[in-house]
Amino acid sequence: DYWEAAPLLRQAISEYHPHRHNQAIAHWMLGCVLWQPQTTDQREGAIIEWNRSIEIFANLREINRINQEQANWYGQRLIEMNESVQQAIAFYGFP
Repeated sequence: DYWEAAPLLRQAISEYHPHRHNQAIAHWMLGCVLWQPQTTDQREGAIIEWNRSIEIFANLREINRINQEQANWYGQRLIEMNESVQQAIAFYGFP
């Protein structure tokens, strides 16, 4: 339910350490929740949340360059995340 999930995810984002994996996931999930009602303002908010998540993952990929396995994992997720955002925009249109 949007009305229950969105406030809980916003609270989680504010309580998690900035720019960490769990905060990125909460941003991504909030984007998914915001996308569902499909109002223009909420879809714009969804894209903003997804981009925040992508930015955090890109930073985590760079931080983890010393651990190639983790860097590759973040790199693969970034490809999937970017593709997902583009597909959502292509299917529903840019708000």
